[in-house]
Order: sequence, then C-alpha cells, then structure tokens
Amino acid sequence: MPVIINGTSDDLLSKYGRFKGSHTVQIKVLDPIPYSQYQNIDTLEFAKQVRSLMEKELNNLRTV
Repeated sequence: MPVIINGTSDDLLSKYGRFKGSHTVQIKVLDPIPYSQYQNIDTLEFAKQVRSLMEKELNNLRTV
C-alpha cells in the first residue's frame, strides 16, 4: 500500500536523523494495488505509475 506523508522536511530532523520539536504531519494510506494490475509490467514502469499516483495524492493533500 502506498503511504503518503505530508509536512515532513529536512527541518524536522536533527543531525542525528531524529525528529526534533513537535510538528503536524498528514498521513494518507492509499488503496492497495492488486498484483493483477502490475504482474505483467516492467518494474520501472510500475514504479513510475505508483510515483505518479502518489504525487497526485500529495498535491491533493497540499491544496486542502
């Protein structure tokens, strides 16, 4: 399942890779992608499709 996290940035992390302070983030879990939808496509093409889907949903989160 693709998971989108909005509201994270480099500013949230300390030099040790830990979150510092408190920040509000949005998390959205997208619907699972059935195996039948990607079983016959190239791995890179599938990755591009999923990335495109996630970018669209991230943009939707940012405009709300």
